[in-house]
Amino acid sequence: MPESVNFTGFLVGLLLLPVVAQAEDASLPRIALAGPGSEEAHLLRLEDRRESGPELLRFLLGPDPDLRRRAALAGGRIGAAELIEPLAGLLRDPDPEVRAAAAFGIGEIEDSTAAYALLARATEGAEPEPAVRAALIEALAKRGARRAGAACVAALSDSALPVREAACLAAWRIRSPEAVDPLLDLTGASEPDLRWKATYALVRMLGTPVSGRTAIPGGTPLADPQRARIRDALLERIADPDPRIRIAAARGLRDRDAPVVAGLVEACADPDWRVRVEAVLSLGAAFARPGDPFPSPVLFDLAGDPNPNVRAAVLRTLGSVALSEDPEMLLQERLASGPPSEREIAARALATRWADDPERIRRLASDLASSGNWRLRAAAGEILQTAGIEAPDLVERLRHDDPRVAKTVVAAYLRRPERTTSEVAALLDASDPILRALALEAVGDLRREGTARLDEESWAAFLKESRADPPPPAGRTLEEYARILEWAQAPRLVAIETERGTIRLELFARDAPLTCWNFTRLAVSGFYDGRVWHRVVPGFVVQDGCPRGDGWGGPGYEIRCEINRRPFETGTVGMAHAGKDTGGSQFFITHAPQPHLDGRYTAFGRVVAGRNVVDRIRPGDRIMRIRPIR
Repeated sequence: MPESVNFTGFLVGLLLLPVVAQAEDASLPRIALAGPGSEEAHLLRLEDRRESGPELLRFLLGPDPDLRRRAALAGGRIGAAELIEPLAGLLRDPDPEVRAAAAFGIGEIEDSTAAYALLARATEGAEPEPAVRAALIEALAKRGARRAGAACVAALSDSALPVREAACLAAWRIRSPEAVDPLLDLTGASEPDLRWKATYALVRMLGTPVSGRTAIPGGTPLADPQRARIRDALLERIADPDPRIRIAAARGLRDRDAPVVAGLVEACADPDWRVRVEAVLSLGAAFARPGDPFPSPVLFDLAGDPNPNVRAAVLRTLGSVALSEDPEMLLQERLASGPPSEREIAARALATRWADDPERIRRLASDLASSGNWRLRAAAGEILQTAGIEAPDLVERLRHDDPRVAKTVVAAYLRRPERTTSEVAALLDASDPILRALALEAVGDLRREGTARLDEESWAAFLKESRADPPPPAGRTLEEYARILEWAQAPRLVAIETERGTIRLELFARDAPLTCWNFTRLAVSGFYDGRVWHRVVPGFVVQDGCPRGDGWGGPGYEIRCEINRRPFETGTVGMAHAGKDTGGSQFFITHAPQPHLDGRYTAFGRVVAGRNVVDRIRPGDRIMRIRPIR
């Protein structure tokens, strides 16, 4: 959605999709509102409506610690700045679970004053509970930035293991150079979780990019000797018995020094495919810069790896890496005869290698545009746009293609000087909502530049539609919230039947009841039947749930984020979105731990069986169906 959701203009397009009313469902269990669940139902309604008024304050200041804890979580999800003060008061609540929830809630509020309340409590040394100290440092990492450096360094030597672990994952966000030495010490800890989190933190402090497109803080300003010590530690950890640590170490080693290259080449033979992927990507990053080419044949050897994610990483890397042997023959062969997903990657790699030869790129795009596979035709449009190549005839041809293809050239088409008012108007009146949204966006830009050939009547229509508020979703009654909460009390398992096998999920229904209910409701309705895994990022996620199959679609409505403290570990299921509270149907499953997603996306389940199936999924593979097991 990971930003796991890769759309430009998605929100406008989503508003144009038909709204599916979230009406009361007869399958919901009945519950009496006078029962013990009624108070929590009130809270869930306030949270879902993002209401932060007196009713929520009543719960935050009430006598029931369970409701105070739940209200603190709701306050963080609502995210209103006026809730910082009452939540800060709960940091001294007699109940430690309430204090931890208050810290988490403050950390979710995107306001500059949130850090002060957290920092004051974290530095006064009065918190006796390790779980609360861990929650404070986690929240500070999200809100405190460099002001929390001293608190983070102190937490790295805390007597409690959970606090030290939390401090590791906070250090790379806080970006304090003083944390480097204690982190280096912790990479040799006897506890695997601590060792992994310290290693991960150091990799992020180097500035190594994360998987996916989620915006995160940049690297820490480090001195050269610090960078050298980190590199030495990563070289040692690349042989760690824990695969999570080998994955992180391989991703962080990205230079041409002989020991690093030797370590990465050795990691290319690692038994865990995720380590092989990271080693390939790191070699590609190191040898993408001008200089002596990478002499080892290991990348060519891995082009036949049994895991499709490794093969995909190799093909992508061959597009930019400097090699002693030209990979063009291999890429051409894969383009001609590989599975569709590999053909697309090979085409993009060739276009990258031919960056100085626009005519070859134009011919490549023309060949792709003749494919019977819409994904390859879409790749043709994207390759032209990336290379900045003018190809009016090809653009015109692609514009009349499948909307999933046409969207790749809409902006370029509208900027052609020979376009006519009627052609522009036709795009604004397209049946596909994404094409309309992209056309609206592009025409708006052109009009502001004074170059759009659009009559005043069409311009007025454009302004009216682009400013229209989305229709409000059908509201739930208090009884519905109560019944969803009752449904969420029982263990919930679902089975995802795919072409590659079956994946079983445990849903975190108590942590994210509305998200889990929405997912289950869509599954039971058959919404996911026949859908394709439209996005696979090796070592990161597989993603599905788009009715269009291109990542630009949803169910026609949006749901709220239900951010919780569940970490994104291997096999965690998350709700993709294009910004806070814009999820709907697209979900992803992680290939490996992804701490940079923690606190950004709703974690609503985990894989309990079929992880090997997740590992084999390719872009374009189908979900046969998703059904609840219980």
